[in-house]
Amino acid sequence: MLTRKMRAKRGFTMVELLVVIIIIAVLVAIALPKYLAAIYTARVRSCQANMKIINTAAQAYFAQNKAWPTEVNNMLDPSVPGADVPAGMKGGQLTEVPICPFDQPPDNAKPYVMVPVYEDPGNTTTPVVGYVVDWNEHFANANWQSATVHEP
Repeated sequence: MLTRKMRAKRGFTMVELLVVIIIIAVLVAIALPKYLAAIYTARVRSCQANMKIINTAAQAYFAQNKAWPTEVNNMLDPSVPGADVPAGMKGGQLTEVPICPFDQPPDNAKPYVMVPVYEDPGNTTTPVVGYVVDWNEHFANANWQSATVHEP
């Protein structure tokens, strides 16, 4: 037969519950910044992958047309809405313009831009020798090479 003292000892005390809640809160506080950093890194890598795809399409455009595209829309398939293929040029290197995951929702999307690379870096009067892709002027450094760090 259970005594009155033993029957009262069935549940947790308030102190035990508070200790468990505090331990869980500390673990969440440790894990949350790492989770957010991983999401941020994934978005940066996605933007960099999009820029590489567009750069590759620009090289294919140059190989077909012997001229560099001045806009990403120049490389779209002519049947895609928003395609702006110049007269006499062949498009179709891209089926859609990639969207950077930093741009949510899509109606706020900042486009990737084609940045001219001049024969003499720092001198914009020299001939354009190519284009690289930049997203909102965040991923290009002084030499117009893709940077590895996003600077919001």
